[in-house]
Formats: sequence, structure tokens, C-alpha cells
Amino acid sequence: MHRDLVAEAARARAEGNQVPDVPSLATLHRAIRLDLNPGQRAALAVGEPARRRHDVHLWRPRLWRNACREADHKHVSVEVLLDGELVFPWVTWFIDCATEVIPGAAITPHQPSRDAILAGPRCGSRW
Repeated sequence: MHRDLVAEAARARAEGNQVPDVPSLATLHRAIRLDLNPGQRAALAVGEPARRRHDVHLWRPRLWRNACREADHKHVSVEVLLDGELVFPWVTWFIDCATEVIPGAAITPHQPSRDAILAGPRCGSRW
């Protein structure tokens, strides 16, 4: 990235444009360390599997069923016709940390809010 910034600045100067100085390599490294978390830096260096090793997904202790649940939201890239309008729905799901089962989920036509979070656990099957 630093080489590209230097080359781009040189091309712009050759064309007669005024460009700000390119930060040093050490400054660029420091900015990356400050702005990106370890998982993001691992993804840039090695790829997606390296980033996933830094996730906190299902790292909680496995106690007993329903002792702890994790929730997540996902913007689904499928258009749905709702009341004559095309929308991209959101899915909110809950995962039981002990069994890795999804005991509840909710689908909303808008960005998730309290309603999706409260509806998700009630929509699951009874254990």
C-alpha cells in the first residue's frame, strides 16, 4: 500500500498537481495498528480463516442448555415484496452456547431493533 501511495503521488506530481506528502512507512504501520483490530489485520495478511480465529463466537463456557445465548443480525441480500414495496429483510437469530442450536430467530423488513431482539427467543421451539 505504501508503494502504491508513493507511486500515485509521483504520478500526480509529474502531471503538475499538488499533492500532500506521503506518510512514512512507520506512520502507515502505526495507523493500521491503531485503526484495525487484530482480526482485521489477520484477514489482510492471511485471509478470512485467520480472521475467524479472532472471533468471540461461541467462546463462552459450555455450561448447560439455555444458560447462555448469543445473538446476531444479518442483512439478507434477497429482495422480498412487502405491501407492494421491495425490501431487503434482516434476520436475527439466537444460538445456545452449550448445544450450538438455534432456538429462535426473527425476520424483520427493517433494521433490527428491540422488536426483533424480543421476538427472536419466543419464535424458537420449546425445549
